[in-house]
Amino acid sequence: MPKLLQQLCVLGMCFGAMGLEGCAANVPDAADELPVVQEVQGFSYGFARVSLIDHPQEALAMATEQAQQQVLARLNLPFSAPVYHSQLERQLRAKAQAHLPQWSLPAPEVVSSRVDDKKGVVTVEVALAHAPLLQQIQQKMDELNQQLMAYRFMTQSGSRFDQLKQLAPALPLVEAYKFWQGWQQRLQPDLKEHSSIAAILDRRFTVLCQQFSVVIDPLVVEAQDYETPFMQALRDYGIEVSAKGPDLHFEYDIELTDERFAPPPMQMRAKVVIKSTLGLPVAQWQSEVAAGSEWSEDAKRAVINDLAMQVFSHLTEILSEDAAAGSSL
Repeated sequence: MPKLLQQLCVLGMCFGAMGLEGCAANVPDAADELPVVQEVQGFSYGFARVSLIDHPQEALAMATEQAQQQVLARLNLPFSAPVYHSQLERQLRAKAQAHLPQWSLPAPEVVSSRVDDKKGVVTVEVALAHAPLLQQIQQKMDELNQQLMAYRFMTQSGSRFDQLKQLAPALPLVEAYKFWQGWQQRLQPDLKEHSSIAAILDRRFTVLCQQFSVVIDPLVVEAQDYETPFMQALRDYGIEVSAKGPDLHFEYDIELTDERFAPPPMQMRAKVVIKSTLGLPVAQWQSEVAAGSEWSEDAKRAVINDLAMQVFSHLTEILSEDAAAGSSL
């Protein structure tokens, strides 16, 4: 605001001393077409033109705000959508991204203005310097890399479940590093990307999610009837089911109420027990899902899909519950 008031004073003096002839030569005159936001030598420039109307000071303020918003809107465009290789990766990264920092760009500063009394307009040029922002961003990235160094010797043995659990506290830091790196590349697009511990852990996380698999075992013989649809529903949620080197064991029991003896709505009662590869319990829960007035194939698929969704939700909660233990961002 002090800078804006200074500009208002300068503009006021120009009006009084120059008879509205204009007091800056660094912006296009009223006859020129205004350029779009320009990126030149480490600065983002914006331009705006507003009618002088009755109050020149208000016109300057309006033009300044428009030019500033022009620059900020250009720089705040969404980054390219990330590529996820599985639903498991997508969900775990989404949980980690919930810890991302809040950051906003400072307002660009007014660098020049021109008044055209014949056209009755004021044209303003603003600029946002990249250098101090890049310095701030690099400092954040260095701090995150330093915190991530604690995970460089993380074991690569054991199940992928155990490895993902160990990596969970690092994931918010990795996602924060990528957040700042995105801004760095936007402000300095010609900067070459350097190898970092964040990039190494980022790739490792993707591979672990891609290779993650479970095996399902019925707790009772009757539950075998639902093995195939339950398996397919889990795969639809990105949980690979394989007996070859599984990372977890899902033991389940699924029971559908007999519509001959139970009043509607029909219900599915299910129990799922998650065990480690060593047979140690990881989690278990029971669930009841209503399915409508009668059983049909569609109704059965719907409730089994609902169970798979619950399993997926519980699994991602288990894998991300240590994320909050990560160092402060």
